[in-house]
Amino acid sequence: MPAHKIEFAPELIAEAKRLYETTTTQVGDIAAMLGVCRSTLTHRANEWGWRKRAHAGTTVDLVRMVRGAVAAELTGPQSANDN
Repeated sequence: MPAHKIEFAPELIAEAKRLYETTTTQVGDIAAMLGVCRSTLTHRANEWGWRKRAHAGTTVDLVRMVRGAVAAELTGPQSANDN
């Protein structure tokens, strides 16, 4: 006997899809919003034809980039113009 599939409100599916396809929100967090485990969401995303996510290592974290640039600027060697 097949297991009963959990039904979701269309609004929840739309928000989950938006988060899944257009943000770097963790899949586990999106799954928790829906009340399912990560693997269930991953299977349903494939079933629903959602776009594959980029691997976590390929995303750009702008905040970390800016923070690193500021830290490098503040701690780097002083230029001759700073005297």
